[in-house]
This record gives sequence, C-alpha cells and structure tokens, in this order.
Amino acid sequence: MLLKALQNIWGDFVASGTPDTFLGFDWQANTRAKKAYVRLDKDELLALEFELETLTTVLAKIAENTHTDLTKKCLMVWETLINVGTN
Repeated sequence: MLLKALQNIWGDFVASGTPDTFLGFDWQANTRAKKAYVRLDKDELLALEFELETLTTVLAKIAENTHTDLTKKCLMVWETLINVGTN
C-alpha cells in the first residue's frame, strides 16, 4: 500500500508540481513560518501535518530533562545540530 501511495504521489508531483491529486487534501508548501509535511502511512493515516517543534524548544526540552546526565545531554544536542540542523 505504501509503495503504491509513494508512486502516485511522485507521479502527481512530476506531472503537476504538486502531489495533491492522490493525497485527497490540498498540498501546502513548506515555508519557514509553516513547516508542512506529508505523513506517509496507511491510506487512512496519510495526512498533511505541521512541524511544531523548533530548535529552541528541542534544546529547552533536553536541558530540562532530569532523567539524563550532562554527558548524554551534550550528545543529544550534538546529534540534533549535526543530523537535524539549525533550520
């Protein structure tokens, strides 16, 4: 099912520049202000969603975590900045 969904989404994107013919909802471009993405899942769970976390909120949650020692917190920050980035 997921493979078929991906094929249809890519086909729509190639043909029209947007993947929304197959999706069943209006595609919204990802912008700095509104980070939209498509959750790829089973048909009934396929959905347009919006990123709610920012780098600031992720770093704050790491700092506030009382179940993790300082070394592990530093590694989480490192991984976040290296693998996720600053945008």
